[in-house]
Amino acid sequence: PLSFFPAKDKEEVCLCGNSKTKHTDKAIKAGESTRETWNKEKHVCNAPTDAFGDINFRSFWQKESKYARVSVDTSPKLLYELLTEQWKLDPPKLVISVTGGAKKFFLKSHLKKVFYRGIIKIAQTTGAWIITGGTNVGVMRHVGLAMSDCALSNTTQQKIVAIGVAPWGVIHNRAALVHDKGCFPANYVIDTQGQRDLTYLDNNHTHFLLVDDGTNGHYGVEIPLRAKLEQYISDMEINGIKIPVVCVVLDGGLGTLRVICHAIRNNTPCVILEGSGRMADVIAYVFEQRESMTISNDLIQQQMEKFFNKDFKNFTRQDIEECEKMVSEVMMFQSMTSSDTLWSLSPDFADAILLACCLQVKFARVIKFAPPFVQKLGVQLNACLKVVQTSLFKGGF
Repeated sequence: PLSFFPAKDKEEVCLCGNSKTKHTDKAIKAGESTRETWNKEKHVCNAPTDAFGDINFRSFWQKESKYARVSVDTSPKLLYELLTEQWKLDPPKLVISVTGGAKKFFLKSHLKKVFYRGIIKIAQTTGAWIITGGTNVGVMRHVGLAMSDCALSNTTQQKIVAIGVAPWGVIHNRAALVHDKGCFPANYVIDTQGQRDLTYLDNNHTHFLLVDDGTNGHYGVEIPLRAKLEQYISDMEINGIKIPVVCVVLDGGLGTLRVICHAIRNNTPCVILEGSGRMADVIAYVFEQRESMTISNDLIQQQMEKFFNKDFKNFTRQDIEECEKMVSEVMMFQSMTSSDTLWSLSPDFADAILLACCLQVKFARVIKFAPPFVQKLGVQLNACLKVVQTSLFKGGF
């Protein structure tokens, strides 16, 4: 039940993204006889994973990373058991879910210092899990570089956990990860030869969940499973206290906005790093203006044109309307929780994340990072921060 069409290199390709030669004769003959259009739900079947083990990136400082190819419909409970029971990770006291720009992402030097220092400080002192998309581009690459800087400085012996949840079908050189008995290790080579529209894994992450839905070259297929895993962890309790999950946002586009909306619907607080670009700055600006002016679709579109600059022309009318709807939804949540909402934080990015944990109550908070001269932390918030620090830093969880 397959249909093929000519690709750029004249090889026939299925709608799943794989070439005709990658399909079995039985599948091809069935497709020729039925003339059905390929459908993920009907035409993909599960099989025991053939890609798992350890990855050797040949980095001089890093130990081998754990990895497993998993089905897109794997239960989050099973993934958590893989992480904690098979890979022997300690349960997290905090989960930092980092999302944002991939391609065309540049992080200004002063924000890079803030982000690197903050993300490492919080991971070192709390035993947090950092979860990203796991590839060597954009925000994910910056998380990896922060990990590398920390390892090279030798400031701590404590292992920092960075889990990459990436789509299997977009990983360049993934054939090196395949062996029916596992790879211990798999020698993974990072190169750009023949990469085309694919990407490669970031060598500074410690663990990888490679999500397979049967497609090749399709980005974003991992997002629902990653969200389910983070939601599963946030629903867990250790010593009667739920594990906090915080979404950290830098830059980003339409996909990032979808992640933010999913987070606030699940009462997950978001820390928006203002100045990091594009969607993060659109939300930060509209959020700041929400009390002084009416939040209209025109205002949202104006800010999209401003912060996306030349890339704005790539948005379809449908994309723009979707953005307007979701940004308005984020602001609606804030208006319902205006008495608690923080719009300004201390210059310590780690404090921002801790305060997001502290204020995780009925609704999510969008927290805007602001420079020192606009600090407006009151006595209550400082007291609140001390409570969270006591719990997280001294093992209260």
